[in-house]
Amino acid sequence: MAPRPLRHALDLHRQLKEADAPTVAATLRQLGEELEEMTFEQMRGCKSALGMSTSAFTAYLAHPDGAVVDAAAELVNILAGRGAYTRTVKLGPPDASLELSLFERQGEGSVALRLWRSALVLSEHIIRNRFCSLDGKRVLELGCGLALPGLVCAAARASSVCVTDHSAESLALARRNAARNGLQKIVEAHLLDWEAPQASSVAAQPGFDLIVAADVCYEMTASECLAALLPQLLQAGPTSRVIMVLDADDARLPCMRGSVSAFVSVMEQRAEMLCIHDEVEESDASIRTLVYAWA
Repeated sequence: MAPRPLRHALDLHRQLKEADAPTVAATLRQLGEELEEMTFEQMRGCKSALGMSTSAFTAYLAHPDGAVVDAAAELVNILAGRGAYTRTVKLGPPDASLELSLFERQGEGSVALRLWRSALVLSEHIIRNRFCSLDGKRVLELGCGLALPGLVCAAARASSVCVTDHSAESLALARRNAARNGLQKIVEAHLLDWEAPQASSVAAQPGFDLIVAADVCYEMTASECLAALLPQLLQAGPTSRVIMVLDADDARLPCMRGSVSAFVSVMEQRAEMLCIHDEVEESDASIRTLVYAWA
């Protein structure tokens, strides 16, 4: 017998055949929501067991009712691999591990909406207190994507966490992840464009004790803006830190080639901040951890 989530999804699928338009729209939305709650592997198994595919629902895209069309379009996106899927992430030592549940998007054009290895490395640094304690700190995450490092900071007893990105879609997913893990009262999500930081509400509340960022050096042009932004937002104090984990894997994205070294060079030219830690992962030489403090 199929697991309950699969049986229920099949029941919903059957209900579509004789339902009226409002019921069809509601059922399509519910089916999409239940698929999103599954892990990627569970969703794939569900599709296989039920014989569900995008073609099974494309007919609803021509439905005369607009609500049905919208619900069908979202469901087709999910089935085509452009929906949000659940991933469970375990961090820290076995005797004191932290488990978080994340939504991520696997579809095309969703570079910022999936979990990358640098975010995992940074999160491990945070949960193990490698470079500073999080207790009572005001934290800012730059280029948050799914916001895993920010969520880890919140779970590690930071007093407040502000996660930022230039993508509204990314921030929506970050808020969803914060709520999913019961951290929405600690985590706030705000738009932040590095080229025009003053336009963001984040500029009105500088003085963060800790700034974290993973995989933010994609383009050469971002180096100057990022280097200028860090001292603007970091609290001036001996314990303030910037922790960055950067992926310089040249084979992954051509536009990244040389971007990490360019950022490091720009930071070396700035007198106000000093690199106090520079480490390359033993298991992956493309992953580089940098820690900055006030000079």
